[in-house]
This record gives sequence, C-alpha cells and structure tokens, in this order.
Amino acid sequence: MNGVGGLASACPARQDKGLTQEQVAAAMEWSLSKMNRIEKAKTGISANDLRVLLPLYGITGEERTEELFTLARGRGSPRGGGATAISRRPRSSS
Repeated sequence: MNGVGGLASACPARQDKGLTQEQVAAAMEWSLSKMNRIEKAKTGISANDLRVLLPLYGITGEERTEELFTLARGRGSPRGGGATAISRRPRSSS
C-alpha cells in the first residue's frame, strides 16, 4: 500500500510550521519509524491520521483537504494508496 510520493512533499509544510519529524510523530502518537515510512512512501496514511495531521501542518482548505482524503483512500494514486502530494501551496483552480 505505497503512495506515489508519500508525505515527502509535506516536508515544506511541516518545516514551515517549524515542526520536526520527532515532534509530528509525538503529536500523532506514532513511532519515528512510522513517520519516516509515511514520508518516504513506504506506507500509506489512513484517513483518520490524515484528518489530524492536516491541521497540524496548517492545511485546512476544503478542496485541498478533500483531494488528500481521496488519495488516502487509494482512489487518486496510481499505485493504490496513501496520501501523496501534501504541500503548503493550494492547488490552482484553473
């Protein structure tokens, strides 16, 4: 159940908030190894975990949030799972 990019592209959002992987792992009650696996796309992220993680990263826009939940459910990822492109930039509405 690998995501295409894991939360790797979330690093800028995490860093913008001044959060380390250790801080996020503690806030999420995850092990640091789980945090690393998610960011490196070794494992996907559940919708429940994503629901808590997005506000922690300051991502609250409805359209972007829904897109990420779709990815977490495995319906937007060519490889079938995991949220992939979490970033600090809102998606353009072209």
